[in-house]
Amino acid sequence: MAAANTTKIYGLKISTCTKRVLTALEEKNVTGYEVVTVDVSKGEHKSAEFKKKQPFGLIPKLEDDQVELFESRAIARYVAERYADQGTNLLGPTLKERALVNQWLEVESQNYTPPIFGLLTEKVYKLRRGLTTDEAKAAEHKAKVSVPGRPVHSVWPVAMLVFVVAFITPVPLSSSANPHLPFLFLLAQPCR
Repeated sequence: MAAANTTKIYGLKISTCTKRVLTALEEKNVTGYEVVTVDVSKGEHKSAEFKKKQPFGLIPKLEDDQVELFESRAIARYVAERYADQGTNLLGPTLKERALVNQWLEVESQNYTPPIFGLLTEKVYKLRRGLTTDEAKAAEHKAKVSVPGRPVHSVWPVAMLVFVVAFITPVPLSSSANPHLPFLFLLAQPCR
């Protein structure tokens, strides 16, 4: 009889970074993990208690019987390696494919997420909180992910398709297989 899964993910299910980890667990067919909700709207992630688990006060955080990790991409890689013999091969079967996965993870981390998150903060998150959008900041972020003459949400799906092909082959492009589509989904909606 297999031992019970002791994996705990501290985070918020609607968080893109937490979704990245949960997607990796699901793609690897991991069952029995627990999601421990950390309510960021109440500042739980910045509490002294939580900072003992994650010194930067960010989500997600993984704890299991082998390791404690934070940073969603590191957790996703760990999940992919730990459960390499089950589910979808997330890292690629060859050295070349693993190198491409790492390349596109860096592109996503360094070139995609920062400006997209900044744009979403201005155009979506602030509006949800009743705050005013800083149009200059929004334009600055949009310029970093746009190609002249094309809307931002028409540019990045192509790059993300390449990312998905590299990172999640052979899983088709779908919201369950691509943890970054929430960004694109939000951007594709009309911004007020």
